[in-house]
Amino acid sequence: GDETLGLLGSKILESAGYISSGRFVIPGVETVKEFVKSLPSSSAAEAGFVDARANTEKGSRELLEVISTNGDTLGVFPRAYVEKHNLLHRAVGVFVQNDSGEVYVHRRAPTKSVHPNLYDMFVGGLVVAGETVEEGAKNEALEELGIEIHPDIAEISPMFTHDFMGPRNRVIVSCFQVVMHKPQTIRHDDGEVVWGQWMNITDLEKMIEKEEFVPGGLCMWNEALRRGSVV
Repeated sequence: GDETLGLLGSKILESAGYISSGRFVIPGVETVKEFVKSLPSSSAAEAGFVDARANTEKGSRELLEVISTNGDTLGVFPRAYVEKHNLLHRAVGVFVQNDSGEVYVHRRAPTKSVHPNLYDMFVGGLVVAGETVEEGAKNEALEELGIEIHPDIAEISPMFTHDFMGPRNRVIVSCFQVVMHKPQTIRHDDGEVVWGQWMNITDLEKMIEKEEFVPGGLCMWNEALRRGSVV
């Protein structure tokens, strides 16, 4: 069958009456993309296939692009729907160093719904519909650490992409590196970070042995080390 059909979940569409015996019942429709195009505008809005340019919501109602494993956009759904059915979507991770090569390590707030109080060497989040991965990375760096990307302050560059295909969360993460020229400008304004400190690689590795870090952050850290992306 079509890979994209599997990613959106044939059982979801089958329960809605669009699929029978593994095939679309709508004439001329064989893939998810064709299915989206076949929906009347009213049905598309109800299902979450809405104009990404209107994506101003935050939280469970913000809109995410559901994608295939090669990164093609299949449709736009509310975040709550994507998370409920574990649909593949995009995310970003931002790794911050200063000109001396030190890493900015932080602790997540106890009020965070996921991994409260854990340490991390990445900040990040989901890429909302209509946003590029670089725009998403810049927004996360600004929101969580107050970092403004400007040649005199900080510069950003892509590192690698990494797939997480877990039973409760499936994302393709685009990882970026930010090099801070003015590290003193970091601030924690939105309450998501309660502590932060610049650390050299040796001290960070010792801390990893003693403290509990966000699993996804550790996975990306190990991938960065494997690829030689950490300076």
